[in-house]
Amino acid sequence: QIELASAANYDKLDMLAGFLDGVLDVTLLGGYLPSAGASFDILDKSQFGIFSGVFSAVNLPLLPAALTWDASELYTTGVLSVVSSGFFIAGDFDEDGGVDGDDLTRWQTGFGTGSAHMQGNADGDGDVDGADFLTWQRQVGSAPIVAAAESIPEPGALALMLLSSCGFAFYFARYRDALSGKAQLGDADGDNDSDGADFLLWQRQQGTRRRWP
Repeated sequence: QIELASAANYDKLDMLAGFLDGVLDVTLLGGYLPSAGASFDILDKSQFGIFSGVFSAVNLPLLPAALTWDASELYTTGVLSVVSSGFFIAGDFDEDGGVDGDDLTRWQTGFGTGSAHMQGNADGDGDVDGADFLTWQRQVGSAPIVAAAESIPEPGALALMLLSSCGFAFYFARYRDALSGKAQLGDADGDNDSDGADFLLWQRQQGTRRRWP
């Protein structure tokens, strides 16, 4: 059995000769979740030179839908890798299998200028705007399996960070007051809360002025 605790801390198969046989079981330890590009040299080819034989079965742990195992080099170099599967949650802008604060950072960087999914475009419409933020907000915390042991801020806290750092001071003050219970000034759609939908309405209307009689 091979146990993977991190990209740098994992077991190697202990063999007396370079002959492969039996069942290879690979497991993840301590909530570790490898990311795309991670590789594990579990069979030390430098020790045996070449391998002969094959495992009767290779049992690999589950990964998020965005990732898949690549065992194509297992019998040649002894390396087991994790690669992108090409399937991602819409709000998973860094395509690591979960929706979290790192994805918000990508959206923030791409806001108004980006066009690709990894730049914050969740809905595939060719731009990065409030609608993409709304998708992220609805999906934050989503992952096909338990995420790595990383603290994920509450969506409200992340939204406040976003609005502040983007420089949307006018809306931010009202959004902050609404979240703190002081007022419903950030409730643009009248549904008694302040969320991404209200931010999207504000974004679409920013710069417009009310015409008085």
